[in-house]
Amino acid sequence: MARTPPLQARILNRQDLTDTLALFQIQTEEEIPDFLPGQFLTLGVEVPGDEKPIWRAYSIASPPHQKEYYELYIRRAVHPEPGALTSRLWGKKAGDQVLMRTPKGAFTVSHENVDGTPDHRRIIFLAGGTGIAPFVSELQHLQAQGCDRELVICHGASYMQDLGYRELFQKAAEENHITYIPAISRPDANENKGWDGFVGRVETLLAPSGEGTSHLESILGSTLSPENSVVHVCGFNGTIESTLKALEPFDFRTRKNPRENGAYELKFESYG
Repeated sequence: MARTPPLQARILNRQDLTDTLALFQIQTEEEIPDFLPGQFLTLGVEVPGDEKPIWRAYSIASPPHQKEYYELYIRRAVHPEPGALTSRLWGKKAGDQVLMRTPKGAFTVSHENVDGTPDHRRIIFLAGGTGIAPFVSELQHLQAQGCDRELVICHGASYMQDLGYRELFQKAAEENHITYIPAISRPDANENKGWDGFVGRVETLLAPSGEGTSHLESILGSTLSPENSVVHVCGFNGTIESTLKALEPFDFRTRKNPRENGAYELKFESYG
């Protein structure tokens, strides 16, 4: 079966947050179609002299009810070598053309248990770096829907300036039943002077604290179990692997290792 031709799109706006982090608003000629928060779209950049564009998948940070553009939170790959797509994308500005394929993906939140009853358990979003993007979409969607489930957002980065959407999460934490826990892994760096929050990679929130419970449990003041929580994790492979290992003692299950009734409480999506 022939693949559907890519959509012609353009950069509506671009906001550089650092030398290697930027928000891109991507607009198509047609209205943004319905999609589910947590899904991704595939962005393409044509290369002069090459018949095939370069394609990469990026989680959508904007919520489904925002129909003017898709927002993407992208890091320019520098190490171990320059990224094929981001190196070219960083040379583009508002008005420039790009290619796009429509959203897809299963990294979404369900509000029903396997037996069809409502799922009222807390949702824990754990992200490393730009892995926070799908949870930005989820948060805004859940707020717009009036969701009353407890939300916990854990975001890790090397430097404070890399904690994207920090103001959005802080405001949400002040106004709603949301817990926001930013984490910095390089507290001694000059860029992090004055940091007084959690120190360590984001997955170390799941490691035992001095009291025997995990750091996250100490912060929340309650236990962590499949009976009261579901967990969604997004980030580099190292973050995913470390998180899965840290959650083993809690008996959280993934789609590849479900319970007898098919239920699982842990979803993850890796981007490298």
